[in-house]
Amino acid sequence: MEAEGVFLVIAEVSVAFAGFSGIVAVLGRRSAGEWRSGDILRFWQMIEVSLSALIFSLLPFLFHYIGLSPASTWAACSGLLALVSSVQMGRAGYRTLKAARSDLSISPGFTVPFLLIGVLIVLLQLANTLSLGFKPSIGPYLIGLFWQLSLACVLFWRLLKFSDIPLSSMRAD
Repeated sequence: MEAEGVFLVIAEVSVAFAGFSGIVAVLGRRSAGEWRSGDILRFWQMIEVSLSALIFSLLPFLFHYIGLSPASTWAACSGLLALVSSVQMGRAGYRTLKAARSDLSISPGFTVPFLLIGVLIVLLQLANTLSLGFKPSIGPYLIGLFWQLSLACVLFWRLLKFSDIPLSSMRAD
């Protein structure tokens, strides 16, 4: 199978993001049970996107080892990624708007560009699934996976940014 090493690295990084989000969640005011709606939103989106990237980095192995051709593997993986990404974007948009009503740290304006890029990623996945303009291949699927990983990275950064953990407490003095 193509790019086995790349898929395994994406899986490892996804697990790391999910694990580190749990660590960040127990630091600062959150350890005392003080969770704002934005904290909850960022935490669960981080977990959802990280685990999604993990599953989608391992999915091609399943299809490969059950005997699908490479083109069928990439078409099936892209179709499933498009479906899951569409659901994730709908949920993220809804949850962000809902949380923004009660938490000023939530910025719907920050979310909109990510949703628009996500729509382009979904369209690319659908084109790969339906052979629109090109034969199904690994390239568009990897772009979708890297998008998932990029979202996990941004969500992790936002989780840290709004954690209220004083930087002085992170020094190893």
